[in-house]
Amino acid sequence: MTQLLTRWSHLPVLSVLLVISGLLGLRWLLHRGTPERRPTGDELVRMSDEEFAALIESPGITTVTS
Repeated sequence: MTQLLTRWSHLPVLSVLLVISGLLGLRWLLHRGTPERRPTGDELVRMSDEEFAALIESPGITTVTS
């Protein structure tokens, strides 16, 4: 009987740890940020040269050179 009570006494501690880790994980997901939407082909065509250069130099876009 005492073994059963000892095992169940750990349940609140484990529950608190799970809740805390879940909240921290949720906070991380929310603060991670959403990726920027990529412009469509029509939007790229309508951009001026300055706007296109600013888009290429933004940190979210990477270019591939061969």
